[in-house]
Amino acid sequence: MRKPNVSVPSYRHHKPSGQAVVTLNAKDHYLGPWQSDSSRAEYKRLLAEWIAAGKTTTATAIESWAGITVAELLTAYLTEAETAYQKNGQPTSHLHNIKDGIIPLRELYAKEPVATFSPLKRKAVREMFVKRGLCRSTINKHIGTIKRIFKWGTENELVPATVFHALQAVSGLRRGRSAAKESVPVKPVPEAYVEAALAHVSLQVAAMVRLQQLTGMRPGEVTIMRGCDLDTSGRVWTGINTDLPGEVIGQVTENVFDSVTGHHLLIPQGSRLLGKYQSWVSNGQNRALVVWRRLMLPNGNSIVLDGMPGTDPQGYAGLEDQVDYHLDKLGTAVALTTGIAYAGNLARSPHGGNGQDVRDVVGDTVAQEGAKIGQRIVDRQLDVQPTITIRPGWPLRVLANKDILLSPYEP
Repeated sequence: MRKPNVSVPSYRHHKPSGQAVVTLNAKDHYLGPWQSDSSRAEYKRLLAEWIAAGKTTTATAIESWAGITVAELLTAYLTEAETAYQKNGQPTSHLHNIKDGIIPLRELYAKEPVATFSPLKRKAVREMFVKRGLCRSTINKHIGTIKRIFKWGTENELVPATVFHALQAVSGLRRGRSAAKESVPVKPVPEAYVEAALAHVSLQVAAMVRLQQLTGMRPGEVTIMRGCDLDTSGRVWTGINTDLPGEVIGQVTENVFDSVTGHHLLIPQGSRLLGKYQSWVSNGQNRALVVWRRLMLPNGNSIVLDGMPGTDPQGYAGLEDQVDYHLDKLGTAVALTTGIAYAGNLARSPHGGNGQDVRDVVGDTVAQEGAKIGQRIVDRQLDVQPTITIRPGWPLRVLANKDILLSPYEP
């Protein structure tokens, strides 16, 4: 059977300079002194890169000439990997891991023909990783990288298929059955370190860090998160605290149809309610007043509600959840007043009598002034209005106290 006509750039002698030369893609590459080992190695390396880049008709040409070495296989693989493992024009960390994983292979068997690379030689490379103190999981990753390189070489007809098939017989190191050490579990950063760092970052970054703490998300997952990725199916997306007035956002949890036929969708589930609440709360009040100003539909349209009141599911005006009457602070004020009065009584003279000495005067003065100060503190605490808190997700209703003209919803 006639062999295919494959043109392989030849190793030539450049007489004027006395060097070896090879011409690749119409460009001369000088390799070093003619017939020297270094020039031969350089010729084979350049030829392997040229073939790996797809500049010749078949990768078997180099095997028919002499067969490539492990170093040439690694060079050809890295040439392709540098293009494949890039992100935003920069090499990824995986490329650096590949280069770290082939260092012992290059040191031991750089000049070894790939056709003679056997499972025992792969185990020798693995043993070198163990001697260098790498942990078992890292060693298995590096050995897996070497296997993938030979698989790539087989795919591109640079490595005989029998070589790759034999290398698959080498299994990874198992826990407790090798001299390789186990990796130390990566523990979470102490909370104190995180809190200290949050004081030196922007509000956006701090929010991302806290989200990671709550969810266990990776940094890459946080940075690519979009608004549409959030589950906002709760009935109220924001909470209410009446210490200060503010805005509130609610969400429609059920589709709303027309009241005549019940077949036309008017307000779809997921529409947003925009409203506000007041902060003034009188003593004894336990419900927060909420009014709704606008309804935002998913298609971008909006409907003016013009201050429609918010009610609870039973129809009672306002929303009721948690109420803080600040009784703890009031109790503290009363205790402080009692303590000052008691201290004044202790300052009085223990001897009775009709006269008053200095201790009695001081004691009476302390008791009187303490009673005045305590009364002021108590009066001030009595004037503090209760704080009403409505937690996010609290159920509510909108009381339609006026006519609204709605057209069927169109996405």
